[in-house]
Amino acid sequence: MIIYTATPEEWEEIKYKEEFISQDFDTEGFIHCSNPDQTIWVLNKHFKHQEKMILLCIDPAVLKSKYIQEDLKGTGEKFPHVYGSINVDSIIKIIEIAIGENGIYFRNKQLTDLLNQNHI
Repeated sequence: MIIYTATPEEWEEIKYKEEFISQDFDTEGFIHCSNPDQTIWVLNKHFKHQEKMILLCIDPAVLKSKYIQEDLKGTGEKFPHVYGSINVDSIIKIIEIAIGENGIYFRNKQLTDLLNQNHI
């Protein structure tokens, strides 16, 4: 499973489409995703200004576009990059997550359950 992190507004637009690309796809050439165990780090690094985010859990077996686990920054950690659009029917679970009172994201019950299911 890979996860695409969407704002609530972006999810409202995505859920009625057959497929979507991220806003930075044209400049990046791929859609940034994360593995379940990387999600909290991604939220706290890139989305601390958002009070709530939507985690779109994607089944790679249903995903029509190619995706690659890559370490493009040379950090030793690979992230999934989708080279094309994400078909909405590949989204198998949706998790809403809110920022904590201390201004950081942390694992809520749904994300913890997901990580436990994936043995991460």
